[in-house]
Amino acid sequence: MWSTLSARIRWLVLWATLPAVLLVVYQARTHRTDAIAAAEERALQTLQSVAGTRQCLNQNTRQFLQQLAAMPQVLDPSAP
Repeated sequence: MWSTLSARIRWLVLWATLPAVLLVVYQARTHRTDAIAAAEERALQTLQSVAGTRQCLNQNTRQFLQQLAAMPQVLDPSAP
């Protein structure tokens, strides 16, 4: 196995490139983790924005319905 020059060169190349391959794998994993964290942060911000908009919509709807309920036409539907 180690007797030929070709086999020794292959092993040397493998051992020489192994740190670079491991570095690439590590960086890819780190980048993936960072991307997931950023996506979670954006999702949370979007959710908070939607919740705030929904709360405002609920408040405006409640106000509108209170005003509508106070109108004379609603209080006495038989009146012209």
